Amino acid sequence: MIRWILLGALLRPERQIFAACIFSLVLPAAAASQERPYVHRGLFYSGTSHGALAWVDGVNSFDTARRRLFVYDLSASKCHTLPHRSQYWFLVNNRGINDAASIGYFAVRAVARPAKARDASYGLILYRNAGWLTSSGATLPELSGANRLSVKQFVQLHDDAADAGKTADDRLEQLNAGLGGTFHALVARDQPSSWSRRSVFALQKNIDELEPDPLFYWASLTRFAASDQTPMVFYLNNPGIGTMRISLDGSNLGFPMQPTELRIGQPCP
Repeated sequence: MIRWILLGALLRPERQIFAACIFSLVLPAAAASQERPYVHRGLFYSGTSHGALAWVDGVNSFDTARRRLFVYDLSASKCHTLPHRSQYWFLVNNRGINDAASIGYFAVRAVARPAKARDASYGLILYRNAGWLTSSGATLPELSGANRLSVKQFVQLHDDAADAGKTADDRLEQLNAGLGGTFHALVARDQPSSWSRRSVFALQKNIDELEPDPLFYWASLTRFAASDQTPMVFYLNNPGIGTMRISLDGSNLGFPMQPTELRIGQPCP
């Protein structure tokens, strides 16, 4: 969802896919089991839908995250309170995909607001793993890092309702010019561009015109082979997060968008 580091690439997913998660919550066992069951990774895969999210605590590398056999299932609730950590590792359920879709991808949007009022913002951070294609069939390298385009501009250019009379092609051209390069691409030669399923990045929720840019806004595109059984993991660094809202979209594979709100040391409403 995916390898990431703070500054330059505040979030950066692993090169192939998202992987598995684990946890050490300082909460009563009963409360933890009710809100986020601590289960074997195999049970998480078999007991949740494609695109479900789990959390891995107590790891600091992709290797250790992939080897974790027990994870905290976050799929039962849309909001979770997490303890303070310097990094948050997540596992995405990428099993049980229809073999007809030999190559698929997840689009992930993560919006973080600070725990305390601050002027600094890490702004827009992009990630796209290697292997995506241009419309002419050229292979694109991995993309990872902060971008100069403002978060609000990025969202508005994805939003068909805020197009101000511009066509989708016009907005894509403007987006590429603002980014200084290409973000959206083809996951495979026989599939449309990720731009055709841009709605996850058009969400206006949590992007208030009257507020400054969020602590960070992370936009990620991660392709994978349906036959690849590598656990799909990603992590987000914590530069002072108060709330973080993750929306994961697998609609290219027939799975709807799944939003999850995470509050760091704060109760859910």
